[in-house]
Parts: sequence; C-alpha cells; structure tokens
Amino acid sequence: MRYTVIANAGQTGHTKLAAESYISFTHKINEWEKVQANLNSALKIYTLAVRYNFGEKASLWAGRKTNPAIANVGAVDGLQFEYRFGKIYTGVVTGFRPDYTDYSFNSSLFEYGVYAGQTINLANGSLQSSLAVFEQRNKGNTDRRFMYFQHSNSAIKNLTVFASCELDLYKLADSVPKNEVSLTGLYLSARYRISKQIAVFGSYDNRKNVIYYETFRNYADDIIQLASRQGFRLNATYRPVNKLFFGFNAGTRFSKSDPRPTKTLNGYGTWSSIPALNVSLTLSADLLQNSYLDGQVFGAKLTKDFIKNKVQTVFNYRFTRFDYTSSITNLLQNICEIDVSYQFNRRLFMSANFETTFQPEQNFNRLYLNLRRKF
Repeated sequence: MRYTVIANAGQTGHTKLAAESYISFTHKINEWEKVQANLNSALKIYTLAVRYNFGEKASLWAGRKTNPAIANVGAVDGLQFEYRFGKIYTGVVTGFRPDYTDYSFNSSLFEYGVYAGQTINLANGSLQSSLAVFEQRNKGNTDRRFMYFQHSNSAIKNLTVFASCELDLYKLADSVPKNEVSLTGLYLSARYRISKQIAVFGSYDNRKNVIYYETFRNYADDIIQLASRQGFRLNATYRPVNKLFFGFNAGTRFSKSDPRPTKTLNGYGTWSSIPALNVSLTLSADLLQNSYLDGQVFGAKLTKDFIKNKVQTVFNYRFTRFDYTSSITNLLQNICEIDVSYQFNRRLFMSANFETTFQPEQNFNRLYLNLRRKF
C-alpha cells in the first residue's frame, strides 16, 4: 500500500512566502511490524520546505529541497540562498544529506557548497551554464569534495547540445588524504533536426548508476532501463506524414568486468489518429543483451479519448521473454495495463491505473489511484 501527498503553495496576493511538499508512506499488508521497528522504512519525505523572497532578486529556502540549479547534488536538509543579478545567479547551500539507507534525517552527513550560473537568450535559442563546488562530510570527516559543471546550448538552429561532468577533488590513498582531480561522471548529448520529418539524437553516458528509493517500473522496465542508460546511444525519429511517427534506438556499453557487452535495440511506430475509430496505436519491440540475459519485449498500446477529451483511456499489452545465460531457465511474462483518467475541470483531475502481470506459477497486480486538486 502506498499513500502519497503532494502539496504546493506559490506566491498569491502580496505574500512573499511559498511552500512545497512531497511525502509518501509505503508498507506491505500484514508486515506492519517492520513499520513499527523503523518508521522511516515506510515514511519518505522527498520535499518539505518553505521559501521566502527578498524582493525579486533574492530568495531563501528552508527545509528538505532539491534545487534544480544543482539537481545532481540531490535533496538537502538545510538552507539554500540564491541571488540573481541580470542573467547571472549565485547560491550558497548548507545542511545535511538524507540518510542513504532509509532517506531519513542524518545529522552526521553535513555538507555545504556554492554554485553559480548564467542564462543567455539568443535569436535561435539559449545558452545556460552552471558550476557548483561541494564538500560532503561524514561524522566530521571529509567524505567527498567535488565539482559539478553542466551546460546546455541551443544557439545553433535545429541543434541542441548538453554536457555535464563531475570532478572529484579529494580522495584517500592508503588512509592518506590527497587533493587530486579525477573525472567521476560524464554525460554528452546532441540532438539535430535534419528536417520537419527527421531528427537524430546521440549521447554518451558514463555517470554512476542511479539509486531509486521508489519507482513505478516493473521488472521488465527495470531491466531495459539499466541496460540502456550508460554507454553510447543513437536515436532517430521519422515522421513521413502527419499523425504517423517512427522511432529507432540503439545502444552499447562494454566494461572490462562484464563477460560480454551490453547491447540494446528498440523500434516503435505510432499512428496517432486511426480513421473511423479515432484511436492512437503504438507498436514497439525491444531486444537486449547484457552479461546475464538475452531479452525480448513486444508491445501494443491503444489510446482513446471520450467526452470532448475529458476522459482518456489507455490499453497496453506487452509480451516479455528473458533467457538467462547462467541457467536453462527463462522468464515469460504477459503484462496488461488499463489506465483511465478524468479531467473534471481545470482544477480537479482523477486517474486510476491497473496493471497485471501473468507468468508461470505466479501473478502480480498493481493498482494506482491519483487525485489532484488545484486551489
């Protein structure tokens, strides 16, 4: 069972205050003793903060907050002050990192840092760059000292470039601290629209694996995401006529520790408005190979709107087959999903999603209910 409350209050009237929160509570039926033993195993506070604006240029956040300007740092329990002058913004952050085991408050994980950035609007697009330097401690000792840089560029017509990197500035060598620079994360991407019908995208990802405290992905989604995130990737999209769309993705990653390279291949096609039926149809296929399995996922998705687009329905089916290289066993799954959403008015939205997974000797069911209200 998972309960989520998301509440945001922006500036209204003449107030200088704003607040936002994102809190979830998750537990398994008949396992309440685990919650009693550790409340933080079920309760996750991702955001709980208030903001005060000092005029139009300066603002101060207090509480747990992820700053979009330094999103790579993650959530911070503390104070975040930002000042803008012209196209340049600077900020100072001090506080604590959430506990990495259960995401609770941990006073031993102190951190502080500074960041600066600039946004320039041009005729064809914009330039945006930011730089941050942080020190993270654990029980008073330096745990990590690093620099993070990111840059996005759309100044050239039809071309968008993004780059980010992390540089560690500190390490322990035989228990001796050293101030050495080492590259620990790199991501590069470029997207070019050749014409109105064709666009290509390429990327290189050498960032560390992401840890998810919560995810809506099922097992098949997890395997595909892990296999396709790092390494080299190439994507191409083609729209031959209006309402008909094709896409192609291919990627590869190789590590010396892997018995064989990871390879992924994906293709999909969407017909966004089939005559007479007025439905959207998407067919897709995923082929993947990594160090421990060969997999295939084939899917079909139908989308249809009712009552002047206020009600949207989605029917999704996928067939999954994973053959494990270390054994003669395989995994076969039939995944069916139904999603219904209703937009009552501009302020009230409700949706229900049901997913069932059929596999030999064991089935899984998931139900999500969502209610959103704007005041």
